This record gives sequence, C-alpha cells and structure tokens, in this order.
Amino acid sequence: MSNGVEKYVMQKKPIPIELLHAYIPKYDPSIHNSNKRSNSIVLPYLTNNNPNNTMMVASTGGAGIHVRASTDLNSYLNSSNEDSCYPISFQHLGRDSIQLTLFASSAAVRKTWIDKIKAHQEDMNKKKPIFKTVPVFKEHAFQESNKINHFITFNSGQQYLLAADDGVYVGHHNYKQSKPHKVLSLDRVAQIQAIESTQTLLVLADRMLWEYPLDAVNNKPESQPLGRLIQTHVPFFYVGTCLQRTMVCIPKISTLHSVISAYEPIKKEIIVTTAHQHNNNSSTSGGKRRSLMNTLLALRQSNSMNESNLKKIKDCYVPCEAYAVELSATMMLITTSRGVILIDMRTDQPQRKLLP
Repeated sequence: MSNGVEKYVMQKKPIPIELLHAYIPKYDPSIHNSNKRSNSIVLPYLTNNNPNNTMMVASTGGAGIHVRASTDLNSYLNSSNEDSCYPISFQHLGRDSIQLTLFASSAAVRKTWIDKIKAHQEDMNKKKPIFKTVPVFKEHAFQESNKINHFITFNSGQQYLLAADDGVYVGHHNYKQSKPHKVLSLDRVAQIQAIESTQTLLVLADRMLWEYPLDAVNNKPESQPLGRLIQTHVPFFYVGTCLQRTMVCIPKISTLHSVISAYEPIKKEIIVTTAHQHNNNSSTSGGKRRSLMNTLLALRQSNSMNESNLKKIKDCYVPCEAYAVELSATMMLITTSRGVILIDMRTDQPQRKLLP
C-alpha cells in the first residue's frame, strides 16, 4: 500500500540451490555494444517506489552487489570503463533454463559470492547425498577433446561402456588403474545400451541407431564386426520393461507430431534350436539332407546380424514434439511440449495428461 494505492510485486520462485549454477561469464564486446536489451545481461525488476518496469544494473559505490533502477542501459554498457564491470551469471539448470547476470562492485566480492554458493551446495550434498561418487578409471585417461557422452555398466556391474566422440570404449571396475580401450570406431556416439538377455549392443552414433552383438566389446577396432542399421534420424532411444517384456522405444520426432516405435529383443538362438530339433525329428530324408539343413542353419546363425534381434510390437502416436520416453509396468510415459502423456500399452489408449 502506497499513498492509498495497492501495488503488487510479481516475483518468480527462487532458484533451488541444487539447480543453481554460478559462474563468471566471458566478456563479449558484441553484447556490450549491442543496442538490444537481452535477459542474459539484465534482470527484470519491479520496485515499490516506481510502478514502471526497471532494470537492475551495477552500482559503483559501496561493497557487495548493488542495483539501481534505470530505463536506459546503453550509456552504462557502452562505457569505456570495462574494469568496473564484475559480472556473475546465475543459471537455472533444466530444460527451460534461464540465465541472469548481475554485477559486483569488485573482483573480491564476486569471488566471495561464488565461493559461498559452492560451499553451500557442497554442504547440502554432504548432508543429503543422492549418489556416491566412485572413480572408475584414473584421472586424465581421456583427452579433453574426446568428450564422454554416455556411461553404462553391464555384466553385473563388473564392466562399463563409454560412449565418446570417437567411438565406444570398454573397461573393468576391478582394474581401476587400467585405461579403458576402444572396441568400436564410430563418430559422435551419443548413447549406448547393452541388452544382456539377447546379447545385443545398441549404439546411437551421429543420430543413427546401430545394432551389434554384445561380444563386440571383447574385440579390437581393427576386427570391428559389421553392425546393422536399425533407423536413421534418431534423437535418442530408451530400453525398459513394460508388461513383463523388455522393450526398446525408438522415436521419430517432428515439431507437429511424434511416433514412438516399441520393439522387443528376441533370442535368435532359440529360433535356430527349435528349427534344428524339428529337422532332426523328421524322418523323410536321409543323413545327407539333415547334413545340408544343419549347414544352412549354421550359415543362418553365423549371419544373424543380417536380421535384427528386435521385433516390432507397435507404434505410439502423439500430436506434439516428444522430449523423452520412459516405461512403467503398463504405461509408456512420453514427455512432450504439452506435458507428460501416458499411453496404456495394453489398449493403446492415451490416458490423463500430466502438467508438471
């Protein structure tokens, strides 16, 4: 209440400390010399004394981070005294990430703010740890240019696979001093998944989904087996359990609609064994015919990668862009631009929509 007039201040919710990233931004003259007012440079602010929208910019006097109301930032940002600017950027981590930049009065004050935030985050992690960090290989085992994009474990946690920019690497948890070695040479590997029940390795490289036998992790890049291309233009894939069946979900995404195809990994050795027993039980042919059939079955088994180990179950359609897919006991949960859509895998009917 001011002079008998009610005034309201609209503020966003505070950024959770767990999702706050504070850092010193790089100075970009093109940004400072621009006439545009970007949200990454200034912070919208409403004051009780001025009903008009104002901007927060740095003040040169006193200690700490100061703000003063201003409707014209060009004179401040275009000033030649760049040494007086000590910016701190605050980023709200997440899909709809926002970035705000404030200015400190000195480098020492700026460092104090960043140190206090990091110390508070470390204290919270110690009091309520979610994960325990365990190194799997010695430091500096990878070059900085070779970025690791994905990490999984298999073989009851005894081995791990790394998806890197230049290929797939395998390592052993029991030998932390050893360096993981490359087993597949592929460019821009973004995601990998080992399906041990069917001895299948799925690799997403350069937006192309490949299928390899799992025993490829025991080979060297020189003896890399031929993979089978499952689908192109794949942003991601998901492997989970639904209706007591292991399923592989592969999306086709556009801004207007998305189609998520569900596949089930199958064991080809069971099919071959059944056919082999059926041929042995037939008595219409002699030993030569059985020998010929055994040879053909052996050839089929040796060339098993010519056919996929994935059997298509169904397609699920959503009229919007899909961001992520997960599976529950009976549902497929699709995170989209319109919220979370649930599809009943028994009836293929969409269920209620969750809007977090």
